[in-house]
Amino acid sequence: MRHYAYWSATAVTAFVLLSGGLAYLLRADFAVDGVVALGYPAYVVTILGVWKLLAVPALLAPGFVRLKEWAYAGVMFDLAGAAAS
Repeated sequence: MRHYAYWSATAVTAFVLLSGGLAYLLRADFAVDGVVALGYPAYVVTILGVWKLLAVPALLAPGFVRLKEWAYAGVMFDLAGAAAS
């Protein structure tokens, strides 16, 4: 049961990161406008997009426990920064 819960949560997280990263890299108006409205420069969108897309294969790859730990840490930094903004 825990196996299904883990992969369900991981799949949702990967989807959110993939869709957000693509929106950022494709410079979707809503994504750029939201970041700029918070007071950040527009180039932050590209940086966040690249890091979000890099996190997806790191979270989905079998093994690589240390890489997954760092990817999850990066996701937490991203989400904590978003909440604080």
